[in-house]
Amino acid sequence: MIKQVAEEISHQLKVTKPVFISVAFISEKEIKAYNKTYRGVDRVTDVLSFSFEDNKDAFPEMEKVMGEILLCYPQAKKQAKEAKHSARKELIFLLIHGSLHLFGHEHQTIKQAEKMFILQKKLLSTFGIISPV
Repeated sequence: MIKQVAEEISHQLKVTKPVFISVAFISEKEIKAYNKTYRGVDRVTDVLSFSFEDNKDAFPEMEKVMGEILLCYPQAKKQAKEAKHSARKELIFLLIHGSLHLFGHEHQTIKQAEKMFILQKKLLSTFGIISPV
């Protein structure tokens, strides 16, 4: 599933050179600690993305060294249940959302959000998923 999502994102964003994205599944306790440390938010979240742009010299063969996506599976399961869809669909949504952040998309302003969410919905439709947002 991760490979399929990565390939579709690469296709939609017209990525032509290799990039590095690590995906890790972590516990609620771990993601809460990362969320507090890096975002100042003391609660469990579903996905966090961290860019490794500062380390791209270590990987000269890569166009960009992207970073890491941290997924909290227990939180994803809860959200899937609330949205009345499968955990698989929720994980695809989170992978897409986290990946778009690594490619520089944000949703802090209305203009940024419009651009990011249009692309996100396009990617979700590729997998037959209605956005849970």
